[in-house]
Amino acid sequence: MKNINVFLFPHSSIPKDFLDKIPSSFFPINICKPWYMDMNLEKAERVNILFPDKTVKPPEGFLKLIEEYKRWAQEQGRENAFFAIFQQRFLSQEETPRHIKTLIKGLKEEVDKDKEDFINCHIILHLATEFEMSQYDIDHALKEMQKKDAPLLGIAEGASQSLEFLFKDVPDSTENPILDESILEEIIKAWIRLFGSYVDKNSALLTFNKQLFYFLKSRFEEGITESIIAKSEIPVKEETVEKTKLLKISFPEPIKRQDLINSFLSGKTLMCIIA
Repeated sequence: MKNINVFLFPHSSIPKDFLDKIPSSFFPINICKPWYMDMNLEKAERVNILFPDKTVKPPEGFLKLIEEYKRWAQEQGRENAFFAIFQQRFLSQEETPRHIKTLIKGLKEEVDKDKEDFINCHIILHLATEFEMSQYDIDHALKEMQKKDAPLLGIAEGASQSLEFLFKDVPDSTENPILDESILEEIIKAWIRLFGSYVDKNSALLTFNKQLFYFLKSRFEEGITESIIAKSEIPVKEETVEKTKLLKISFPEPIKRQDLINSFLSGKTLMCIIA
């Protein structure tokens, strides 16, 4: 798979352990970030950072909006601002605090009318990325704890079991669904609206989220089924590239292309790193 143009999808950041698993032949990998997002470890030479067109860049004050919203969510007892934003229908309901609605209104007054929706796209990807990275930090910490012996090992009777037993029922976000599919769909749409124009037919998409990988597989099949009134399954191939195991799908051309996600995926390849 030499000279392949790979885009991280639909993530805007990547945990270091997954970055280290990407085959060298995929580099430089493209990571797309909404405006004002920190680059952190992605500053490496083997990573190409892409931002949306400057015409859809939120005005100054965007980060203030994000922080105000997160503070409000916390004050309301909402554990995660990312999920709260969907409960609030992207901050458009009447329950949304007036000062936050005022911030949004002020931002939108500074952009063209046809660019207003891009502010929501930026909000979604900023909060989704923060949630995703926090979740993987938790997963990593739990895995490290599982490797260690119990604190009372060799002291108390029955303490010979490792911490792996104690955490056996804790879900791993790399293997278990943690996001509602409707939320996944909004994240994907936001990414496509901001970065879809960068991806051509010769590009491949790379994810480290199995839930998302199989969600898109089934969703695309459903779209094809509706078009041709017949069951159509897209085969998943497993291959090893430089000792990295990948799941791979090649999406066919659908008959109906009105759907944003299906139209974007049409004719493209999606790969998933197996943790």
